[in-house]
Amino acid sequence: MAKSRLQSSLLVRHPETKQFHVNLDSSIYEIFCEAKHLKKIGLNIPDPVYNLCLKEDTVRTHQVG
Repeated sequence: MAKSRLQSSLLVRHPETKQFHVNLDSSIYEIFCEAKHLKKIGLNIPDPVYNLCLKEDTVRTHQVG
């Protein structure tokens, strides 16, 4: 499963508007939630995950669809 996701394009172009969009898996929001809970109970999470969680609002503003 992870391998197939790595083969997906990060940037996709809308077929009609030709605008670029980030191809973001919707499960990223589940990861945000889990990471926040792990942090609250005192477990360590990887720094890149934590840093991305801090930017959740920004990520949500770039969500398409």
